[in-house]
Amino acid sequence: MKKLNNVQVAVFLLGALLMVIGAGTSMLAWSSAPYVFSVGALCFASMQMLQRYEGSNFVICRLRRIQLVSDVLFLVSGLLMIANKGNFLGLSYMTYTSIYRCIFAPRKVLI
Repeated sequence: MKKLNNVQVAVFLLGALLMVIGAGTSMLAWSSAPYVFSVGALCFASMQMLQRYEGSNFVICRLRRIQLVSDVLFLVSGLLMIANKGNFLGLSYMTYTSIYRCIFAPRKVLI
């Protein structure tokens, strides 16, 4: 694996710390938690993506692919945490309720 320099290691560790703080405080319903998590995920994932493996060991190549997939999923989870804060689709509460009733409400059969 390609080594990171000292500044990159600091950004990597800061990102990991921000992710832990954001994930932990989201359980406490802190309103800024998704933003803290997203910034941490961006720092963490970008520094992990800067690391390269030039070898030919199959196991390490597979682990590197898993690491890259997890980086993308960290970024997606940050985006979904931000989207969960508000009305993601822009629909009103009445629209959500009417869709739910149309799909899941028991239907009465008229005889």
